[in-house]
Amino acid sequence: MMVAASIYPALILVVLIAIPKIRKLFLSAYNFNGINKENLSFTLLSSILFLAIVFSFLLSQVEVNQNDMPSLTSSLSPDRLLTAIIVAPILEEFVFRYLLLGNLLRRYSISTSIITCSIAFGILHHGLSFKSLSATAAGLLLSVIFVKTRSTTLTAAVHIAHNALVILFVYLLAKNGQPILSSNLKYSLIAIAAICATSLSIMIYKEIKQWKELEFK
Repeated sequence: MMVAASIYPALILVVLIAIPKIRKLFLSAYNFNGINKENLSFTLLSSILFLAIVFSFLLSQVEVNQNDMPSLTSSLSPDRLLTAIIVAPILEEFVFRYLLLGNLLRRYSISTSIITCSIAFGILHHGLSFKSLSATAAGLLLSVIFVKTRSTTLTAAVHIAHNALVILFVYLLAKNGQPILSSNLKYSLIAIAAICATSLSIMIYKEIKQWKELEFK
C-alpha cells in the first residue's frame, strides 16, 4: 500500500520548503497545468479501476486476528492520519514523480523511466518483499498519469484519495470486525478484480501506444 505511518515526512517537508531553491521547485511542481477534461477523465477512470482492484482483492483476502484490532485503531491517531493522507502523498509525488521520474524521462525512454520509478516506489514502501508489488503497481499507475498529464497535482490527488480510502477500510475493519464472506462472494470479488485489472491494462496500453518519445524540460 501507499500508506505511511510516521510523522517524520511532515518534518522533512517543512524543512525542504524552508529552503528557497527547493521551495521554488515545489511550487513549480504543484500547479494547475495539465488539468483539462481529457486528463481528468483518464485520471478519474484509471483511478476508479485501480481502487476497484485493490478493494475487491482486500475484501476477498482479508484475514485479521481480533487481537490485532487495538493496534489497528491506535495507528489511526491524528498525527499519523495527517501524515498518511496529506503529507506523505505530497512529499512522495514531489520526489518520485516530479524529481525522479521527471529526470529519468530526460535521459531514458518512457518505459524504462516508468518502470524504474515504479520499482523504486515499491521498494521504498515495503523493501525487497512480495508486498512491494502492490506499491509498485500503484507507482506504475501514478507514473503513467504523470507522463500523460505532466501534473504532479493530479498524481498527488490520486495518491491522497488512495491512502484515505485504504485508511477508511482499516478503520471500518477495526470498528465492525472482519466481514464473513461466502466462498461464492469471494470468487466474485476476485473476478471483479480480474475484470478491472484487464480493463485498466487495456486502457493504459492504448494510451501508451499513442505516446511518442516526449520531451521533458
